[in-house]
This record gives sequence, structure tokens and C-alpha cells, in this order.
Amino acid sequence: MHKRIFRKYYAAFAVIVIITVTVLGIISGVMLGYSNFNEQTDAMERAAVKLAGSVASMPKNYNVLAGSIFEGLVVAIRDTIDSDIVIFDMDENAQMTTIQSKDFKFSRIRDRRAVSRVLSGKSYHGMHSFAYADNEPGFTVGVPVISSDNNIRGAVFVTSSERGMASIILGTMMIYFMGGIIVLLIACVVLFFITKSIVKPIYIISDAVNSYAAGDYSKRVDIKSSHEFYPLATAFNSMADGIENLEQMRRGFVTDVSHELRTPMTTITGFVDGMLDGTIPPGLYDKYLAIVSGEIHRVTRLVNSLLDVAKMQSGKITYDKQPFDIVKAAGKALFAFEDRISSANIDLQADFEQSVMVNADEDAIYRVVFNLLDNAVKFTEDGGSIYFAVKTVDNKAEITVKNTGMGISKEDAAHIFERFYKADKSRSINTRGTGVGLYLVKNIIKDHGEDIVLTSKEGEFAQFVFTLPLYNDF
Repeated sequence: MHKRIFRKYYAAFAVIVIITVTVLGIISGVMLGYSNFNEQTDAMERAAVKLAGSVASMPKNYNVLAGSIFEGLVVAIRDTIDSDIVIFDMDENAQMTTIQSKDFKFSRIRDRRAVSRVLSGKSYHGMHSFAYADNEPGFTVGVPVISSDNNIRGAVFVTSSERGMASIILGTMMIYFMGGIIVLLIACVVLFFITKSIVKPIYIISDAVNSYAAGDYSKRVDIKSSHEFYPLATAFNSMADGIENLEQMRRGFVTDVSHELRTPMTTITGFVDGMLDGTIPPGLYDKYLAIVSGEIHRVTRLVNSLLDVAKMQSGKITYDKQPFDIVKAAGKALFAFEDRISSANIDLQADFEQSVMVNADEDAIYRVVFNLLDNAVKFTEDGGSIYFAVKTVDNKAEITVKNTGMGISKEDAAHIFERFYKADKSRSINTRGTGVGLYLVKNIIKDHGEDIVLTSKEGEFAQFVFTLPLYNDF
């Protein structure tokens, strides 16, 4: 992985560097060539004027080819400005030239009219090499030799080819090219360590994922807060905590479900076997069959709850919302707990309005009320009290179930509606249950567009309040 990412980063960086160096090299070379071209032409024009002045100050019968001092001056100027010099007399004969080529002939000059133009007293600027045999591109400056009495005595031409300018541009681009190579070499080392630093957290996270796949949910990702992957690591660790908690709840759920199934199945098996082998006399069949029936209903409720959880998670559960009287449904659910409330000497305070019509799924809401009352009765101490109310508040039906007892801690309250979650068994007065009841309650109320709120004070009470839409709102 490290090598693949490094190659991709390096390839992208190399393309950017190559394009940048090429563009900068061309622009710099052109700009430098243009600047050098202007400097070169200015120098050539100054040299031509200087030589023309020197020739003009000589005696008329002075042969410039015989003057060694003048020859030295011409050669010195040529070497200084890196340009060749040609001096013509009035007959258009080249009296002196620094061009060394044996092929130089006046007849092969590209623009012979240039000589005539200068000898007529006009200056000349040409965008080509003036006097080379191959007529290659360049620049030429020509000025007339004018004596003190304003007579024209000849012409001086200073000419240069483009070879010098091209070499300057090429040299500039070579500098950029070498600089680009150096940058790429440095980038190779830097990017190697940068990608290694980037990939390291990925390896750490990948290792943690493999541990989770193997069933070990205890591993966490440790990345420095200054690293770019720190937010991802934090989110990953939060996810890992959730997975570990869910796994612990799942294991507890399996244990609880096994216990919930084993107990009634043991009871059912024991009583049925007792009737079959004669241990239980026929006169007691009705008594024990009633117990068996109760245990079967208990198992059925558990299985139905698990199926409903599966439907909710898959989004396949549907509701038949119809108008019904929530007061009657609440009374029906309360009647189912009459014996348990009486046997535990619980003080019941029922506060119902005469009739409250709601629009909801009656069977689903009955289950909600039944589960809340079941928890209230289960966790109320002997001699405690339960408050059960159905009222109309702010154009909604409000149902309240409150019981005294151990209450629910803040830590448990934050998770009480999660599936498979059960409060700390060591602190509970009743450990029966699988942790799916309140999960179903929460989702049923949520699917009706309402909410359920828990209020609790540990060691004193727990209160659940939920609302339903009134029928007259539709």
C-alpha cells in the first residue's frame, strides 16, 4: 500500500514539476533572450557609430587595411560585443571584415541594397545575419561613415547571428531542467517519508479492523491529535466502543433469552412429563395445565418481541392506524396486572379522563402501555405506589406511568431505550427481561410521530411519559 500511494503521489508531483519547470524555462528563456537581444543590438549600434567615427577621422588616402592599430580596435570591439564587423568603401568593396569564413563574398549578401542604402547616408537595421555565406537569421546594424565636411566616405556594418542568442535561451532552459531534476530527487525522499507517515495510521486502523473481524473488540486506534487522521481515529474508536457495547449487550441478550426460554420450557416439560408418567394425578391436571398455558404465553410473547425487533431493524413493520379510545385500551392493560398489583400491596393511583380518542395502531399502543406497566409493577417495591394517567395536554393525548422504587441511574437512562440493554443486574430488584421491551416502546412511539420521555431519580422513582395525536386533529 505504501509503495502504491508513493508512486501515485510521486507521479502527480513529477507531472506538476515537469510542467512548471518547462513553462518557467520557456518564459524565462524567451524573456532573457529578448532582454539580451535588446542589449546586444544597442551594443552593436554603439559599436557601429564608434567605428564610423574612427574611420571618418582618418586621412582620405589612409588605407584602413594597413592600419594595425585600427585593426586591433576592430578586433577588440568584435570580441566585446560578440559580433562581426564589415567596412565598405564608396565602391561597395569590403575594405575590412572580421568574418573568417572563406566563403564570404559580397555577391552572396542577402540584402545588397542595404550597402547602397547606407552609402547614400541612411542607417540600416535588418533582422538577419548580414554577411554570412549561409544567410542565417540574426541582426545587422549599418551606419554611414560621414566626414567632418559631411561627405560620405563608406559604411560600417555590425552583424550577429542567432546562434549566440539561442545558446543563451538553451542554457537558461538547461538550468531549469537541472533544477527540476534536483527538485524531483529531493521530492522522492520527502514524499517517501510523507506517504509513510500517511499510510501508517491506515495500517493501524486496518489491523484494528482485522481484530474486530476475528472477534476481538478491545483494540483501539492510537493516533496523535496533531495527525490528519486523528478525527478518523476518534470516530473509529467511538464506533469500536459502540460495537463492543453492542457485542456485550448481544451476549447478555443471548444469555437472558436462553434463561427466559429455559425456565418456562423446564416448567412445561416437568409438568407434562408428570402428567404422562402419573406423578401428577388427573384431579390436578387443570391446575398444572393452567401453569403450562401461562408459560407458553410467556414464550410466545418473547418470540413475538424478538420478531418485532427484527422487523423494526429491517423496516418491514407496518401499523394500522385507526381512531380508538386510549382510556379503554389503558384500562384493559391495567386489568391484566390487577392480581400482581394486589399481591405486592402496591398503591395504584389511576388518573383517567372519561374518553380520549387518538389515531394510532391500537394493538401496538396496547403493547406500549402493557410493557410500561409491566416494568412499573416489576420494579416497584412491596408497599410502593404506581401512578398511571391518561390526559389531554396541548392537543395531544399524554400517557404517564410512574412508579416508586430503585429508579434508573443517569448512566442507564442514557441507554435504556437501546435494544438488548438491561440496567445493572447487581442493583436491580428484579432481573427478569431481555432488554427489548423499551426498545420496542421507543420505536413504536417514534413510528407514530411522537416521543417518549424518561424522568428518574435514582433510589426514588422512574417516570415514562409519551404522547399520541388526537383523532380530532385529522
